[in-house]
Amino acid sequence: MIGGVSAFYHGMLLGLIFLVSFGPVFFALIETSINRGFWPAVNIAIGTILSDAAYVIICFLGVTTFLESDEIRFWIGITGGLVLIFIGAFTFFKKPKIEHVQLITPNSFGNVTYAIKGFLINSLNPFVFIFWLSTMGIVSVEYQNSATDRLVFFSGTLFCIFSSDILKAFVANKIKLLLNQRLMTLFNRIAGIVMLYFGFELMWNVWNGKGF
Repeated sequence: MIGGVSAFYHGMLLGLIFLVSFGPVFFALIETSINRGFWPAVNIAIGTILSDAAYVIICFLGVTTFLESDEIRFWIGITGGLVLIFIGAFTFFKKPKIEHVQLITPNSFGNVTYAIKGFLINSLNPFVFIFWLSTMGIVSVEYQNSATDRLVFFSGTLFCIFSSDILKAFVANKIKLLLNQRLMTLFNRIAGIVMLYFGFELMWNVWNGKGF
């Protein structure tokens, strides 16, 4: 039991990295929370955590050799870059409507759409897989005699990541009351530019074989 608690605690410590992470998922969360409300952002967080959980399961099942193929990772990177560029461009040119922000309550289809958005932004970034693969290597050495402790470790990490995403969405949703349309438009421009940057950087890195 003590070992399991320790593994969960250390997993949460790793997850704290994402509390100050400013990747494309962060900006998608903040932008959605401000422009669409808290619950749509929560659905993006759900999609993101499902993506992370899928990568953890893949690592546990030992099928990483398939995704370690340079060609497969190349096309995943190119696809991910294009998705980020598309979302970034859409965000950049989108015009916020403050008067409708608090009235929007997405239906079931809308919830799924936001979750898919979070899942795709996270999944199509090969560096996310590299992070989980590297972490799996470290954890396998630290807890080499206990698959249960490894699972508990990653449970702690995923719990912390999801909690931090919810916190970001909550804070952004609260400060939107202080924003006017001009500031929200400016934020959309910044969020769009950041996602465009991540998209082009991702495509540049995979094209030149960096980060693999």
